[in-house]
Amino acid sequence: MSRLTIHSLIVAFTFFLSTNCLAECPGGTMPNGFCWPTESTDLLLGWHGTNTAFPGGVHLAQDIRADEGDNVYAIADGVVLHNRMDVACYGGYDDSYNCIDGGALIIEHRLANGEKFTAIYAHIKNISVGSTVTKDQKIAEIGPYRKGTVHLHFGIRSPFNDDNNRWSGYGYGSDNGFINPVDFIQNNSPFNTPEKVTAKCVGDICWEPSSRECSEADRWFDLKKPPYLQASDICDQLYEEVYYISQATNSTQEVPEEHFWQSWWRSLISIFGPGASADDIMNYAVIREIEIPADNSGPAIVIAGDGVVASDATGYGYSSNPTEPPDPGKPDFIVTELQLQTPSGVEQYQYETIDEVKMHAWFDNIGEANWAGDHDDMEVRFYLSKGYKEDAHDEWKHVGTDNIKKENIQISDPPKHEEEGLKLWEYHLEPGVYNIVACADRTKDQDNGDGDVPEEHKSNNCSTEAVFTVVKPNKDPYGHIDSVTSSQINGWAKDDDSYDPTDVHVYKTDIYGNNSQFVESFPADDYRVDVDQHAFFWNVPGGVKDGIAHQLFFYAINSPTGNNPQIGYTKFLSADPIGNHYPVYRFYNSTSNSHFITISEGEKDGLVFNSSIWRAERAVFRALKTQEAGSVPVYRFYSGQEHFYTAFEGEKNNLIGST
Repeated sequence: MSRLTIHSLIVAFTFFLSTNCLAECPGGTMPNGFCWPTESTDLLLGWHGTNTAFPGGVHLAQDIRADEGDNVYAIADGVVLHNRMDVACYGGYDDSYNCIDGGALIIEHRLANGEKFTAIYAHIKNISVGSTVTKDQKIAEIGPYRKGTVHLHFGIRSPFNDDNNRWSGYGYGSDNGFINPVDFIQNNSPFNTPEKVTAKCVGDICWEPSSRECSEADRWFDLKKPPYLQASDICDQLYEEVYYISQATNSTQEVPEEHFWQSWWRSLISIFGPGASADDIMNYAVIREIEIPADNSGPAIVIAGDGVVASDATGYGYSSNPTEPPDPGKPDFIVTELQLQTPSGVEQYQYETIDEVKMHAWFDNIGEANWAGDHDDMEVRFYLSKGYKEDAHDEWKHVGTDNIKKENIQISDPPKHEEEGLKLWEYHLEPGVYNIVACADRTKDQDNGDGDVPEEHKSNNCSTEAVFTVVKPNKDPYGHIDSVTSSQINGWAKDDDSYDPTDVHVYKTDIYGNNSQFVESFPADDYRVDVDQHAFFWNVPGGVKDGIAHQLFFYAINSPTGNNPQIGYTKFLSADPIGNHYPVYRFYNSTSNSHFITISEGEKDGLVFNSSIWRAERAVFRALKTQEAGSVPVYRFYSGQEHFYTAFEGEKNNLIGST
């Protein structure tokens, strides 16, 4: 099937910017998709330039002339790492050339290949960002700059580094990880959040809105390769392709190898069966949610649709159609179904590189006669290939063999079940799409000839492909609880299988570990220099600070699925004051059968988090920390074994005098 390419007019700015982009960049777009950070292209001091105010230093950024109040834009999607209005020298200089503090942002961006880098936007004011930014978003305005020309200071550090040199404007013998920012964004492509579209799809051709037919749609997409956006006449090409498939003797073999075509075909046969008619094929489309990369900077993918996920081109194999005239009066051996299962017997079509696959095939005789001749055993074989379709027979891998006795595959018998194991690690498979076929009466891997048994047909001895995906092992997320106070619990969590922040779920129990209740979920997406963008600083909610002793359990949630390991737990007891009345906490010592109370948060936390002798119970009442009119102090004494409390001054004085 041919594909159309849309040619767009490229309008050039002075030296490197173009306006040909999917996202609107107010300052123009670099050749590979980054936005220019201002609407001005008037360059001042550039990379490694010198300034008499910084003798011996070289400039580690590009200065762009602008007017105070002009907008500053994010060059790509990103995560805000630092947002400050008090960075030394970023506000210019006073009359004595002393530094004036000013505003600056440091944002983590990613290249199209996933590599991270940081960008600094400095000499700014009216910063308007949250924790993340999107490409071309206004993030600030150009700020004042005393004793100099108003401008934006724009710098890049790559590879990613966020150490204490992050604010460097000049280098003295070292560039501190900074590189030429103009060259960098001119010669690299950004990662940009793709557009999500709900579309109707046949094969790799989709259109929207999904409520219309192809010829009546508003937009058309070819998911195979950029440019993804197509013109309406792609519908004519689509119909020609589908009609050709529908008229083929063996339609399955005519469906293109590309993922989305196989996905569509397998969805179709799951509804109509492998013998779908031409009308079925012509009229069948699926509703999918697809992601179209901004600026064509990555592959288009299917998110979901009609219960179908990105790997739905996988599935079982079934009987194939003969391609030669029959030779009547003989047996005809076929594979009625080929399933892939886990060792525990669950049918499954996605495996990790370290898994074992159980290949289950059912063989049947659908001919006009039973097996005759001298051979008592019929050999059946299993073959592995890369992709959606079997390889040429001199390339497929022979991965299993069984034998069926003559008396077990008669015309009147039910299909004969055979099973073989496939240990994926022994074949050193890389992640990707693979298929397995099973073949009856197979004695040679390449040219099998007539096999051992004369048959009505020989071309239908092998099944169609059972297609499966192989993925890298799904590693468990991991993390740690690092510090606990009465108001905040800090730690980190990370999943090496995902670029997205790892979610953390918190559960609480009573102090004995009973009555588990879900508390809250939050992403570990805060920045900390030792764990990058995987930290969390969890403010303990009021439902946990209820004055009752709890245990809190923290779990890192696996992406997309898998084990959710516990990354830490802590005992916890806290309650908020009411006005100037503070909680008084009670503890119990089973060894001395005594209680202890304290109003001190520090003393309480020390016992909760560190003591194995005193068991936290609850906040039993509230009291004043400092004496007020109408109140009396409570004094605490310790005998070496137990505590004693009194509110009587005379009793307190007697105890003090007797010690």
